[in-house]
Amino acid sequence: MTTPTLAGMRARVRQGATALRGQGLGATLVRGSVGSFMIRLAAAAAAFGLQLVMTRLLGPAEFGRYIYVLSWVNFAAQLGVLGLDTASLRFVAAFEARESWGLLRGFLRRSLQITLAASAVIGVTLLGVAWLLRGRLEAGLFDVILAAGVLLPLTAVLQVVVSQLNGLKWVVVGQGVQGLVRPLVTALALGVALLLGARAGAVGAVMAYSGGTLASLLVGAVLLRRFLPAAVHAAAPAYETEAWVRTAIPLLLITASQIILSQTDVIMLGAMRGTTDAGIYAVASQLATVITFAIMAANAYVAPTIAGLHAQGRRADLQRMLTLASRGVLAYAVPVVLGLVVLGAWVLGLYGAAFRAGHVPLLVLCVGQLTIALCGSVGFLLTMTGHEQVATKVIGGSALLNVVLNLALIPRLGLTGAAIATTIATAMRSLVLSLYVRRLLGYDATAFGRPPKPIEGTTT
Repeated sequence: MTTPTLAGMRARVRQGATALRGQGLGATLVRGSVGSFMIRLAAAAAAFGLQLVMTRLLGPAEFGRYIYVLSWVNFAAQLGVLGLDTASLRFVAAFEARESWGLLRGFLRRSLQITLAASAVIGVTLLGVAWLLRGRLEAGLFDVILAAGVLLPLTAVLQVVVSQLNGLKWVVVGQGVQGLVRPLVTALALGVALLLGARAGAVGAVMAYSGGTLASLLVGAVLLRRFLPAAVHAAAPAYETEAWVRTAIPLLLITASQIILSQTDVIMLGAMRGTTDAGIYAVASQLATVITFAIMAANAYVAPTIAGLHAQGRRADLQRMLTLASRGVLAYAVPVVLGLVVLGAWVLGLYGAAFRAGHVPLLVLCVGQLTIALCGSVGFLLTMTGHEQVATKVIGGSALLNVVLNLALIPRLGLTGAAIATTIATAMRSLVLSLYVRRLLGYDATAFGRPPKPIEGTTT
């Protein structure tokens, strides 16, 4: 016999399932974020597997060279993107909401052209600098840099394509292209090379990664064309290049500052302590980012939605979306932190005995990642609502602080010093951005969100 309590639970489950199939803001957010989270989880599993295989095949020294060069490529790619990846989230979402099909087509085309040209110039410049300094580089490092020459423009253009897919709200598809296709094709290319008798080394690993990036870019470009509204293909492209670049440049500074925050520790460790330490630290750093999977998954959907709701003046709906997203992020982040505290040393040991040296840095990095989860989507909230100048100053200041702290702490504390520097800078960035969000926009992006404060010139 069914008890009243059980019957009530079943009824609530049915109501919840029905609500999630609806078109309300909460239901749409949950569907988009959950899909994004699941694909990120699958991508993380693929990346974890690939990294585990590479550390075992290459060993700490060769893996260190590989990850050190990859860190430089990721940093340089952000410069080559010129902020057009973040601008894509804003403009693509806004043009689609307003049905400005000509502008949408023109933006898609021009952003890719600019990114390809800029990243190619930066790539050639960096190769020239590396060639001039080759006598001072660690043994074997120049060959790895040379192998990564084509990777930089491929990485930059892929970022913009994925952002354009996200702007169209094909978030799961965009993340799948970057997070699944690339590591799987990389692993396949590496496996084929080994079967053909190639020696496992950093050069081969970089070439395999370049192949995975190219495959991801081709798949992403085909899907982007397929998912564009039919009206875009029929429209004549319209260009507002000067306005787009003017908006993108501050976003470039934000993105460059973000990548400095995320890559400075690895790059500076490699320069000051050697690429082996950089590789060990990079594994710990990557593991710590598991904490913010949920907020990254939510941001992929939340960012273009912020632009749309803000353009429509729907302040109450925007606050509600921020609160729902933050509560889901926090509910995920807390148990993950506890899991890393308990199991972190064991997981690092899977990469090899040398990687257990990253345990203490991992615990320190967890603090900074948890702060990001607590504060919510504050960076995107500012950049998607026209306050990119403020975000630029805060994030740029945090990046500068990170560099200074790394210079001071790495010589004394090594890997742990790099982790402390990055954690302090990361926490300061999130907390200060939260204060500006409340002051300038009247929103509370945390899980404890309150109704938005009235701001002059807006409606609730």
